[in-house]
Amino acid sequence: MKCVRKLPPTRRRHWTWCGPILEREVYEKKKAKEIPAYFTELKQAATPTMLLKGPTPSQRENEIGVQNLIREVQQIQQAGGLQPVPMPKK
Repeated sequence: MKCVRKLPPTRRRHWTWCGPILEREVYEKKKAKEIPAYFTELKQAATPTMLLKGPTPSQRENEIGVQNLIREVQQIQQAGGLQPVPMPKK
């Protein structure tokens, strides 16, 4: 490759005009690189810890538990509802 001539700098584009555009472009490219790495880090940090151990209840056991709760609420409503609890004094 041979240099035939040097071109003088153009006055139409100046750093003060192009700088913010170039900075935004660089920022977007860096952000596009960092987002996947950040999401993999979040996925690794989100590993759940099982607090309850043992078999999970079956659909029938869930239905029985819900029916018991409904029955208890109905009994409370028939008895006149819950009585308000006074606020503790400071």
